[in-house]
Amino acid sequence: MTTKEKVLERIQALPDDVGIEEIRDRLTFILGVQEAMDSVERGETIPKDSVKGMIKGWATQ
Repeated sequence: MTTKEKVLERIQALPDDVGIEEIRDRLTFILGVQEAMDSVERGETIPKDSVKGMIKGWATQ
């Protein structure tokens, strides 16, 4: 399935009265997930222990 087909399928699944902002938000979310999945496939991940340290740092700010 092409990217265009996937996007059209997602839009078709939305209610008929959906607003353009909701469509934009859904597509932005889908793009973000796809970019994250692509990063994982390229091996561009952060080790779990590093993430734990980042979260601890945020919690103490």
